[in-house]
Amino acid sequence: MKVTHISIVGYGVYNYPEGMNGWQFVRFEYLSDTTPYTAMECHVWLPPDTNTCKLEDLLNEGI
Repeated sequence: MKVTHISIVGYGVYNYPEGMNGWQFVRFEYLSDTTPYTAMECHVWLPPDTNTCKLEDLLNEGI
C-alpha cells in the first residue's frame, strides 16, 4: 500500500508531563487512496509554536 497523504490530528491535553507545558500532542495518520482506514499512525509531541497546518502541507509536498 502506497501512502498518498498525511493528516495531523491534535489531542486535547489535560495533564502535561513535567516540562512539557504548552506542547502539542498529535497523531500523524498515514493515509492511502486505496483503503478507507489509516495505513499507519504515530503519536508525537510538537513544540508549542509549531504550525501543524504548515507542517502537514510540508510533509504532503514531500510525498
